[in-house]
Amino acid sequence: MGDHEPYFDFPPIDKAINIHGSFDKAEWKKANSLKLGGNGKVKVIIKGQHFNDILYVHFEIDDNTLRKEEDSLTICIDSKKAVKPSPENILIGCEFTFDENGSILTYLECDNDDNIWKVFSPDSEYIKSEIKTDNSNSYWSGMIQINFTDLKEQYGINPDSFGLYIKVLDYDGREDNPAPYYWPITAYYDDSYPDRIPPHEQWAIGRFVKLAKIKKLLYRIAKLFHISLN
Repeated sequence: MGDHEPYFDFPPIDKAINIHGSFDKAEWKKANSLKLGGNGKVKVIIKGQHFNDILYVHFEIDDNTLRKEEDSLTICIDSKKAVKPSPENILIGCEFTFDENGSILTYLECDNDDNIWKVFSPDSEYIKSEIKTDNSNSYWSGMIQINFTDLKEQYGINPDSFGLYIKVLDYDGREDNPAPYYWPITAYYDDSYPDRIPPHEQWAIGRFVKLAKIKKLLYRIAKLFHISLN
């Protein structure tokens, strides 16, 4: 680990979100954001925030060529960078794809000694998701929640510091050569094997941050007088 590694700070919100409902901008106005793309064009927007030990992530992918069972979204979490790592050093991966019935969630697990990822079937209670496409198929989006209470107990992953890697693969007609969008952008991408996940040492660090006391006070005052701080 080093200070050069990129961070994604997830700010707090004051209530839980129903991810199976419609996307509400007001519920995500305090979220931190990442934008990925190329040639000056934004392709993927990622928003993240947390409520207690629950991580909420929202994705919007500009894509008018959605290919079922090929286009995918992957989120990986690393226990090694936790404050109290687990003895097994387990890496967790969640990959979302589509079929005719909607989204498919595939769980992946890796022993980082050999960096070989395997499909496994844990208790799915710690992650829930809602992946949608719009009527004109110009984009697809997803709201995902991950309960770190379960991850802390099972894998020693601490929300104050955890490895984080995110990747979107867009097969826009080039079946063997998808357009990749991933973060951190310094991680290695294998053109020959686009599904391959880079070594965890190249991942970023995610952190659940807390508002400073003075900022909390300002938000309370603003809420009392119906003032927006954004």
